[in-house]
Amino acid sequence: MCFRVKMFRLDSCLLYIFYTWSIWTLASTTVKCTNLTLVCTKSIIITSPNYPLRYPNGASKEWFITAPPNRRILVTFNDFSLEDTLDLIIIRDMSDIKTYTGENKQFTPYLTSSHTLHIEFTSTRSGRRTGFNITVSCNELSNALSGRLMDGASPAEGFLELPTQSGEWKRVCEDSLTETVAGVICGELGYPGFKEISYENSTCASDRLEGTCTRAPRCNPNTYRLMDCAAEHSMCSSENGVKIKCHEPGYKGCYELETMTEQNGFTFSSTARCINSCKTHEIQTIAITNHVECFCSTSAEVQLVDAPKCSEETTSLSKMEVYDASIGFCEELNDTIGGSWDSNITWFGSIVLLTCMDGYSLKGNGTLQCVPELTPYYPVWNDTIPDCTMDGR
Repeated sequence: MCFRVKMFRLDSCLLYIFYTWSIWTLASTTVKCTNLTLVCTKSIIITSPNYPLRYPNGASKEWFITAPPNRRILVTFNDFSLEDTLDLIIIRDMSDIKTYTGENKQFTPYLTSSHTLHIEFTSTRSGRRTGFNITVSCNELSNALSGRLMDGASPAEGFLELPTQSGEWKRVCEDSLTETVAGVICGELGYPGFKEISYENSTCASDRLEGTCTRAPRCNPNTYRLMDCAAEHSMCSSENGVKIKCHEPGYKGCYELETMTEQNGFTFSSTARCINSCKTHEIQTIAITNHVECFCSTSAEVQLVDAPKCSEETTSLSKMEVYDASIGFCEELNDTIGGSWDSNITWFGSIVLLTCMDGYSLKGNGTLQCVPELTPYYPVWNDTIPDCTMDGR
């Protein structure tokens, strides 16, 4: 909602006001905020003030859009013409921030990673254009060319496979694979970007007559769906298949946070255990890890706006990966009268095992994994929750 989000972004708003005050006077600018609920049976049209006529100077308007929890939002730019670099549209997703500007521009559709979206439009006190016309709708993955990751240790990693027109899946070979394509794949699957690309022998070139592998498509920058990329039809020349590892839900980036090393963190065995330890129901927390120690903090205590991003020169202890520790969890599991779980970690990708005591029998699948439903940000257990029942009943 408008008021709640503005309070949460107080630190960013203060910096934003100071910056814009140096360019034009804000006193006469009126900020209009609209909350919209997206019903997936129809789309929503968002336009600049006065569209298709020229928008006013000093305009500021925001839209907060919410779709059903298990759906993602697609933003399609039908018409776009703003004063270049000065008048802006800013799109804020749960895991990303994108800025759009320029005259008579054509942008590829933007796909969110979750069911919420914040769109902000601002214009300066000089220069006006015809503005924008944007369609906001629920993304229909069933009608889109979407890849999948197979045979990985986590749902966020594995061999990249793409569907063919005949409905079969083919592994992608190393030829023409770029980081842009990996980013599109992870983004369309609902993850906040890719973490790592690797290659493993899959006899792609040797089996090209059987057609077991295919080349990756060509994707331009700022592309968010595979259907907006150009398909490659030539045969594979490499034997290697592509393996992609995406960032897990809630990943906010890697930052140089040297001050965190001065605090007392705690050692941990996995990223999942770090994030699970930082989870709280009272306030929004973030988990910060350098893969040696884990630090828990509130989002208000750690300022990421001015923090430098990680680079090759960043020391390993100062290289901090930041996660939102309030999302990406499956339903909590409680021990039963006749059995107990081997772990209380319910974060994305976690695997838990229910063991029954003597005199009790397992009813259902005793091993569960926390996997994506339509988006990794709201995962579910991959099977019904089992139980331990007393023998003889």
